[in-house]
Amino acid sequence: MQPSSPFFKSLRLSLWAAWVCLAGTAAPLAAANSSIVLHGTVPVNIAVSIAPAANYNNLDLEVNAVNTLLATITEVANTKLGYTVVLESNNAIAAGQNTAYFKNTADATETLNYTLKYNGVTVAFGTGGGIGKALVSNANAKTPAGGTSKGLQITYNGSHANLEDGIYQDTLRVTIAAK
Repeated sequence: MQPSSPFFKSLRLSLWAAWVCLAGTAAPLAAANSSIVLHGTVPVNIAVSIAPAANYNNLDLEVNAVNTLLATITEVANTKLGYTVVLESNNAIAAGQNTAYFKNTADATETLNYTLKYNGVTVAFGTGGGIGKALVSNANAKTPAGGTSKGLQITYNGSHANLEDGIYQDTLRVTIAAK
């Protein structure tokens, strides 16, 4: 068969038609550059945890206590502007005063005042937005990943109090808030 024969002409025409069809289905050429936008979020993480010390709820009120550790409080916050921590005394709030005290559960007239230190600093009730509330942390940045741990210590003079027998208590509340 000669290359000019009708068979070869027909074959060339078929091959050319197949090439045109295949060329039309090829992927478009890529641009010189392109981009993709990645997006993610981080939720607010703000928390406070309390690790009580031994005997925190069985204090000997007939002796003097000086800077006795009650608990270790861990503050956690990932907020850019920081956070605040407020410590409250239920007894002080109920009495409308800025002095924390133990109260006999059977006789409310029997009391024993006490003071606290938070991270080594004396707690000043009345500074945390109301009676019986104390601002104990005022941070302008986030905490380290594991949080910041601070000691809560108590001091009282029980040896001269002449207390009536019974159970004495106060409830402390710790609240953390984002700025």
